[in-house]
Amino acid sequence: MLVFIVMVTLLVSSCGLREPREVNDSHFSAGWQATNGPRLTVIGDSQSTGVIASTTMGQQPPDGLFSNLLPFFYSNNPSMENLQEHFSEYRNSAVATDQSWGLRAILGKPYNRTADEVPLYLAAQWGGKIRHLPELIAKLSAAYQREGTSPSDVVLMLGANDLCTGEASGAFVSSFAHGLRLVADAHPQARLLVAMVPPVPQLIRYNHHYNDFLTCEQVRLRFCPAIFAADFEQQYIAYNAGIERTVKALQEERGQVILVEGFRGMFFQENLLAFDCFHPNSAAQLHYAQFFNEALGSRQSLGE
Repeated sequence: MLVFIVMVTLLVSSCGLREPREVNDSHFSAGWQATNGPRLTVIGDSQSTGVIASTTMGQQPPDGLFSNLLPFFYSNNPSMENLQEHFSEYRNSAVATDQSWGLRAILGKPYNRTADEVPLYLAAQWGGKIRHLPELIAKLSAAYQREGTSPSDVVLMLGANDLCTGEASGAFVSSFAHGLRLVADAHPQARLLVAMVPPVPQLIRYNHHYNDFLTCEQVRLRFCPAIFAADFEQQYIAYNAGIERTVKALQEERGQVILVEGFRGMFFQENLLAFDCFHPNSAAQLHYAQFFNEALGSRQSLGE
């Protein structure tokens, strides 16, 4: 357990990543240059990477996560990006998984393609915020040019970190409108799937005391200090209202923009949270996948 406490401390520290991750050709999955069928880019934060999604709040984490910690400590370059690579669980991410229950499977179905046959670029970073978008989009655009093709679908899944660090709703909505415009301009032919912010205010109702060194409240003080503010829920409501207004305005202008509203109505139960009492676990990621399924008007049963 002590080893995992150290890991969680590192995870919490990494929440403050300040710069977008480097974008290069190696980040495109196999088959990106295929001309027939969907290609997916995901612009997101740690939720998009499935970080520690195999764990559950209040339960001992799987043994495999302990062994994953050692390569990070003995790495020649123990950076926070390396930490992200070690502890992201892409197969447990609704938007990144190559399994039959996720977004890639939903997009591939009309083309008779399996999830692993839908190429992915995952432009997600822990601690990602709306203000990171200008630099990230510039790097993505250059990478698309090198690849000679661009995605058919783009997911934008940001906002929780902005909310948790206390960004006022007015400033966030303004930045979001600018950021969404950048995403749209960089992907003029793509369908945009814009996720609402999940109900972070609900998390404060749950607590678990692992030991004197690690409690849910201590984790939230680092991950999401704004959750303790009196107006946090009002700010959350204003965030999603602003996202909805902005998306609807863009829909009228260009079409091919879909608001993934299911996140707003989600109810976080304890069994949907990871060990850190903050991130969605694999069970919650199944709900996330269903939200995309519903937004796209798909009638398919996920996992088939």
